[in-house]
Amino acid sequence: MTVCCRKRQAGRDTFGNLAPVRIVQVVSSTARSGSEGHVRTLARVLRDRGHELTLVCPHNPWLGEGLEDVEVVQADFRAVLGREAHQALARVLAGQRADVLHAHLSRAGYVSLFAGWRNRIPVLLSVHTETREPLYRLAAHGRNRLIAVSGYIRDVLISQGVPSNRIRVVPHGTPIAEAPPSAVPDVLPPGKQILCLVGRICPEKGQLVAIQAMPEVTAHHPNAHLVCVGRDTGGFQALLEREAARLGVGGSLTFVPHWENVASLFDASEIALLPSVIESFGLVVLEAMARGRPVIVSPAGALPELVTHGESGLIVPNEPHQWALAICRLLGDPAWAECIGKRGREKALSEFSLDAMATGIEIAYSEAIEERR
Repeated sequence: MTVCCRKRQAGRDTFGNLAPVRIVQVVSSTARSGSEGHVRTLARVLRDRGHELTLVCPHNPWLGEGLEDVEVVQADFRAVLGREAHQALARVLAGQRADVLHAHLSRAGYVSLFAGWRNRIPVLLSVHTETREPLYRLAAHGRNRLIAVSGYIRDVLISQGVPSNRIRVVPHGTPIAEAPPSAVPDVLPPGKQILCLVGRICPEKGQLVAIQAMPEVTAHHPNAHLVCVGRDTGGFQALLEREAARLGVGGSLTFVPHWENVASLFDASEIALLPSVIESFGLVVLEAMARGRPVIVSPAGALPELVTHGESGLIVPNEPHQWALAICRLLGDPAWAECIGKRGREKALSEFSLDAMATGIEIAYSEAIEERR
C-alpha cells in the first residue's frame, strides 16, 4: 500500500520533537533474526509517530506483514551487482522526495549510499553486527550517519577509523513486554524445567557450552530440559546432538527450528540462556528480560550492556562448569530467580523501551536533515 504524501517541512516542532519526515528504509536480508525483526518493529513505531515510510526489501512477505500504511517495495538484492535493488530504489526516489534513507545490513547499505549520493539525500546506516566492511568508513562523511546498536559496536567502528562524531548509539527496543500471556506450547515436554536458548544453531551462539553444562545440571535437577530455538547453519545441530548423546543428556535436549510467538517460549521457561562467543546486541536477552525471565549470559560483546551481574541477570564465563553452577543456583532458589527476573524486566522497560529507541533514531534523522540545510 502506498502512503499518503502531504506537504510539510522536515525539522523540529515547537516542542522540540522531530516533525513528520519521509523515510525510505532499505533492508537486504529476509532471515528471521534480530536485525530483520528490528526493521519491522522500527517501521511500525515510526509510522505510529506520524512519519511517512517506504520499505524496500527482498521478495519475502514476512518483512511487510502488519505494516499497514507503509509502502513495501520488493526487489532482488542478490542479482548481479544488486541491479534490481538499485532500480527499485531509484523508482521510489523518483516518485517521492525522501528526507532520509535508512539502510540495514551491508548490501542495503551499498545500494542506499549510491542512491543517497545520486539524489543528495542523507543516508543513515544501522550497524547491527561486528563487521569489517569498508562500507561504513566510506559512508561516514558529509550528511551521513552511522547508528550503532550498542556501545560495543560503536567502539568496533571507532577502532576501524570511523569518526566518533559520525556514530550515534541507539539500542533496540522490543514490543514483547506487552504481549498477553499464552498457553504452554505443545512442543515443550510437560513437567520439565525449561532452559531456553534462542539463536541460530552455530558455534557463535554457544549452544555447545550449554549442552556440556547439562550433565552437571541434571545431576542436581533431573527435570531440567534445554530447548534450543533457531535455524541450523552448516549442519552444526548434528554435531550438538552427537555431543549430547555422548554426554548422556540427549533426552534433556530439544531443537526447534522456528518459534513464531517467542513470548510464549519465555513465559514457559525457568531461565533464558545466551552463552554467545560474539554478540553485537542480544535482542533475545532483552526480550526474555522484558517477559520477566531471569537470564544468564556470557560476557561477550554488548551483553554486559544489557545485564547487570547479580541484579538483572548473571554474567558467566563460557566454561561448562561455571554455567552449570549458575543454572543450578537459579533453579535451586526460585525466590531469588523471580527477583532477578523482576529487576531484569524493570531494566528492559526503563532503559530499552520502544519510545527511547524511536527518539534516538529521530535525533539521528534530525542531525542529518539539519546538516543538509
